[in-house]
Amino acid sequence: MWYLIISIGIAWMLIRFFSDVNKQKVNVKKQGGMRVKYRILINRILSCSSDVKIMQETSVSILIGVSGISGSTGFDITQTFETVTIQYRAKSSVFGNHKLEWRFNSNMDQNLMYEKIHEDMEEHNLKIISKFI
Repeated sequence: MWYLIISIGIAWMLIRFFSDVNKQKVNVKKQGGMRVKYRILINRILSCSSDVKIMQETSVSILIGVSGISGSTGFDITQTFETVTIQYRAKSSVFGNHKLEWRFNSNMDQNLMYEKIHEDMEEHNLKIISKFI
């Protein structure tokens, strides 16, 4: 009997979760998709270098970055419920692997998001470089 109750509870939670995920996808699509919803942030990241490009896109995430012989750098922008998560990942044969992450309210000014990311990255890069000096 308990197995049935637990199974029904788990099934209900899974159905609710996937329903919420689908609502999130529909919501982002109504706003024009990730490229439109986060166009300011995306354009600011793309403008950092002519080599940076959109590498992958889904209904709720977009990966922007550059990849080459000596490594790769990428920003993964993911829309979750009322939050946007930005993950920075760098893999370098010289400087090693690095990861930073930010979470912002999805309605926050995207220029302010970019400024915070830029500021944190400058600080992080100074720490990395200081190890080599």
